[in-house]
Amino acid sequence: MQELAESPPLFEAPCWVENLGETIYRAHPSFSSSMARKILKSPAHLMASILEPSEQTPAMIFGTRLHQAALFGFRTLKAVARPDDYDGRKTLWKDWQAENDRNGITVLSQEDHRAITTICEKLSNDEDYRAAITSTFKERAGFANVQAGEYEFLAKVRLDCLPAGDTIIDIKTTTSAEVDDFAWSVLKYGYHIQAYHYLTVANKILEAEGKPTKQHFMFFAVEKEPPFAHRKFLLSNRFMLLAETEWMKGAEMYGKCLKDGKWPGYPDKIALIEPPRFTSERYLADEL
Repeated sequence: MQELAESPPLFEAPCWVENLGETIYRAHPSFSSSMARKILKSPAHLMASILEPSEQTPAMIFGTRLHQAALFGFRTLKAVARPDDYDGRKTLWKDWQAENDRNGITVLSQEDHRAITTICEKLSNDEDYRAAITSTFKERAGFANVQAGEYEFLAKVRLDCLPAGDTIIDIKTTTSAEVDDFAWSVLKYGYHIQAYHYLTVANKILEAEGKPTKQHFMFFAVEKEPPFAHRKFLLSNRFMLLAETEWMKGAEMYGKCLKDGKWPGYPDKIALIEPPRFTSERYLADEL
C-alpha cells in the first residue's frame, strides 16, 4: 500500500486549504489524528479502516449536524425533524425521505433535533464560546509535513475553531461532562492524541506564515441528554506528555509502514494478560 505516501498535487504544504469539504478532506491520503489513534491497535486495523470505511452511525450523524449548527448557526442546519405522523412503510414518507436524501438533508428524530436546538442556544449564551466563534476560522483544513523519528510525511487537520488567541477550540459530544467521566472519554477515544496532532500540524503552518503559534487545546464538552449541559476543558501537562508519547509511537509506526509497504496485525508472540488498569493515575504512571 505504498501509494498512500503519494499525495495529489493540490497544494504545497505547509498551508491552509480553505473551504475543503469533509468528504474530500477525509479522502486525502495524509496522516490524520484518527489514523494516529487507530494504528496504535495495529497497522492492519488502520489499513482496514481506510480500505473498508464503516458506515456513519446515528451518533456520528448527530455529531456532524450539531457541529454544523453550533459553528455556523442553527439556520445552516441541513436537517429536519421526523413528523409525528411519520410512517416509513408508506410510499408518501418513503418519497419524502428520498427527497431529503437527494438534497443532502438529514432526517432526525424529534428528540435529536430538539437536542441540537437546545445545545446551540446554551452555547450561544456562553461568553467564551461566543468570543471563540465570532472572529475565527471554522472547519479549516491544513496540511504540513511532520517528523517522527527517522520518518517524515504529510499530515492533515480540520479544525473546528481557529481563533485569534493562543488556543484551538474543539466541540465534543459526551454522555457526561463531569470531570472524571470526560477524562475517561479522552483516554477511550484518544482526544488527547487529537489535541497533540492538531497543535503539531497547525503550528507547523503558523510558523511557516510567521504567525504566533497555538499553546492550548480547549474542548467544549457538550452533553447529549437533558439538561444538555456543557463544560470547558484544557488538558493538563501530564495528559499532553502522554499524548506526545502515544502520537510519536503511532506516527513512527505509520512512517515505517509507508516505507516498508507492509501493514502487519498483532504481534505473533504470546501476550501475558494482566488485570486492566482501573485508575487514570496508574494508567498515566505506567505510560510515562
